[in-house]
Parts: sequence; structure tokens; C-alpha cells
Amino acid sequence: NLDGWGTDTNYDIVQRIAQQQSSELLVTFQDQFFIRFANGDQESGERVFGHSDWRGVDQLPTHEKKPFLLDLYRQGLHKAGFKHVLTFEMIDEGNHSLHLFFGTTNEVAVRKFKDGLWEVDGMTGQRFRDPRDPDQMTFEILEPDFTPLASSVLGLLESRQHSMEELAKFALLETIYKDTHVKPVVDRLVEQRKVTLAATGRSYSERILELAPA
Repeated sequence: NLDGWGTDTNYDIVQRIAQQQSSELLVTFQDQFFIRFANGDQESGERVFGHSDWRGVDQLPTHEKKPFLLDLYRQGLHKAGFKHVLTFEMIDEGNHSLHLFFGTTNEVAVRKFKDGLWEVDGMTGQRFRDPRDPDQMTFEILEPDFTPLASSVLGLLESRQHSMEELAKFALLETIYKDTHVKPVVDRLVEQRKVTLAATGRSYSERILELAPA
């Protein structure tokens, strides 16, 4: 757990952790620090990112600065050796945010981490947000809103058919949601006649979904 607010977590340490078998990493990250000092003499960014590309944030419009930095650091964790990287944002009552990155090489560790996240005792006013959600929807962990997950499922099915197994894996590895959240979301979409079963079976791999005809 590297709790340096994203300003003193050296990238070489992150790389060393990634090379250890079954290692897991949790990093706090403060984007405003890098936005503020991108055109100055502050060198913390080079230590955190491992290069100077982060300074490009200074040339971006305001609404693109945070997504740029979060995506750049996410790429860096993958490059360091973490196969799976989760990003989420915690929002307090005053709407102050803290970004957290979780990295691991083990898919089971992702599932365990999600279990812990979703079983957390609700702290007063605590909310969560997926930084990659373009609509920036927030929800309380005890009363989650599955609208972003439903939108992602529909988006995936626009290009081709997907099995329930593929959709569950997508939710687990690419979103803030758990793989077990997919079934109720899909059931609801089928009920709304937005999605239909192209093939059925006993296993998730045999259940093939597609967009319902207009």
C-alpha cells in the first residue's frame, strides 16, 4: 500500500513490486499536484511516472487534464508488469476526491479486491466513482446504480454477440463492478427487450447475447 498521494511513489519501486510473484499494489494518486506543477521545476512527476510525458498535461484543456493523467499512470502500471489494473475514485461529503489504483497479476486477486470493496461498511457520505465513466456517475456502495454497467453491456453488444462469460469478465476486469453484477443487469435488459438470447445453455459460455431487433 503506497499511500503517497501520488507525489512520492517512485516508479522503480512499483516495477520491483510488479516482478514479485502474486504481488498486489494499491496506490493513492492526486492528479491536481501534477496539473499544478507541470510547467515548473518540480521533478516528482518524473519519479512517479518514470518519464516526462506527464508534462503534456499543461497543454490540454481543463476537462482533459485529469483523464490524461489517470490514463497515463494506468498505462505505466501495465508496463511495469501488472496485468490487471483497477482505477476508482472515492468521494467524501465535501465532494473531495481521492484516486486509487489497484494492480495485480492475478485475476483471483481482482475478484477478492472487488469483494472487499463492495462489502465495505458504509462510511458516512462515502461514494465511489469510476473515473473512466464519461458521465461521471457516482453511487453509494450500499445502494449502487447499475446504469453505467448496463450502458457498457449495450455498447459491447453493438459490435457483436457476446457470451455471458465474456460480459462477466469485462465487468470484473474493466469496471468498478463485480462479475456477479452482470446477470441481474442482463436479465433487466432482456426484460426491457433491449437484449435477447441468441443461444442458451447451462454455462455462461454457452449463453450468447445480442441486441434485440428494433
